[in-house]
Amino acid sequence: MKQLACLFSTIKSTVISYVTIFEIIWRQQELYQQISKFEQQIETSEQVNKQLNETIGNLRRTAIKILAANNALFFVSETY
Repeated sequence: MKQLACLFSTIKSTVISYVTIFEIIWRQQELYQQISKFEQQIETSEQVNKQLNETIGNLRRTAIKILAANNALFFVSETY
């Protein structure tokens, strides 16, 4: 368990130093949270992109099969 220490100082430079350290740690935590959020968004975007590419591939294969079947029917009907 983390222990918290209470700090008290009347020296202005010491107070400013501690405030600066606290602000830097606070900002670092905010940036870490933003990075985590962006990583999740990137992962979601990659998953959507993968699904889209799979769907496009399936549509292409289906379209090619339909065109090939139509061509086969066309050539069969012309020979009769």
